[in-house]
Amino acid sequence: MPRRDQLMTAALRRVSVDEFRQAPDHDDRYFADGFADADRYLDRFDGSLDFAGKSILDVGCGYGSLCLRAVERGARRAVGIDMEPKFTAFAQDKLASEYAHMADRVEFHLVDPSGWDSDERFDIVLSKDSFEHIADPESYVEDMKRHLEPGGLLAIGFGPLWRSPYGAHQRWMTALPWAHLLFPERVVMAEWRRLGFPDGAERYEEISGGLNKMTLSRFLSITDDPELQPLFRQVNQTTSRAGKVLETVRRLPGVGELCAFNVYAVWRYAPRISA
Repeated sequence: MPRRDQLMTAALRRVSVDEFRQAPDHDDRYFADGFADADRYLDRFDGSLDFAGKSILDVGCGYGSLCLRAVERGARRAVGIDMEPKFTAFAQDKLASEYAHMADRVEFHLVDPSGWDSDERFDIVLSKDSFEHIADPESYVEDMKRHLEPGGLLAIGFGPLWRSPYGAHQRWMTALPWAHLLFPERVVMAEWRRLGFPDGAERYEEISGGLNKMTLSRFLSITDDPELQPLFRQVNQTTSRAGKVLETVRRLPGVGELCAFNVYAVWRYAPRISA
């Protein structure tokens, strides 16, 4: 290892955890916490989403809590899709064992990277905390549009954005903000492998779930689509004191991307009429 990397590694270890541990009941706890997380996600759209009587598609549904909450909030049908077999299997098991009364309104599907092989269209398509993980976010937006009814709503909310304090999802390792920008990727990844998470990754794109280094400016560019009519957008949705400080600082010249940590937006789908 080059001398510079040795010094950087030593510095990173001084501000990092000694080991990575995951609780044996991690999946169940994550699922249970997912309901409060789903409420927080939905509330951050400031009332611009009404599920009553609507059909909902959750793209990147994870353990399925958001779909269940959508039905509890009045959705007539909620479908969750995900590329991770572990997530959809867990969600299906929970639906059958603990939420059987919703089984006629909720379903989960495992999909491949090319998207969901279905022509069904929905009133609302949701993307929760997944946009920063998508390898091809441009195609991701197009695929979500493909599943929207004309006039339907697309809602995307996620964080952290790449250049924000914990943009590499590295808080489990260190409380040092912007560590992923202060230390070379090869040094950070070597420490992640040493700590045992994620196993074998050498680049941020290779970690569990992947990271596409999504910035606010890139997100705004990708969603600047003539078929998507903006209805709502808010950067740095938070109730924390630290978050509010970052939002204040974000407005200063030259530091916007470094202090933009999440974004929530809703569009109405207005497809162009083919000639």
